[in-house]
Amino acid sequence: GDGRGVAAANAIALAADSQVQSPVPVFQCTASGCASTPIPLSVNATVYLILYGTGIRNRSSLAGITANIGGTNVPVLYAGPQPSYDGLDQVNLTLPLRLRGSGEINIVLTVDGQTTNVVTVNIQ
Repeated sequence: GDGRGVAAANAIALAADSQVQSPVPVFQCTASGCASTPIPLSVNATVYLILYGTGIRNRSSLAGITANIGGTNVPVLYAGPQPSYDGLDQVNLTLPLRLRGSGEINIVLTVDGQTTNVVTVNIQ
């Protein structure tokens, strides 16, 4: 509700020897709130993290967006409109293996010099 805490996100694992994508849980919510679910990273699959927010589609260029996860700069693969919901934007990232075992870590996006609210994910 306040733009902080567990990231509004999806994760998709793509096995190295396949084109089959498998969803990976990122959070779970109960009546008392939402908590992160550890995202497993493996040498056998690439894990893509898809973040959701607003105000991203009007960026100057893809190079104008930076992503930092737990102190590690991560390349931004896509940043723009989310195709299913009007007004919702998404940012696609690849989670590098060096984040394995990080636990609960911050995600900081910067869009054309403006830092978004800091959110968290849990990396197993």
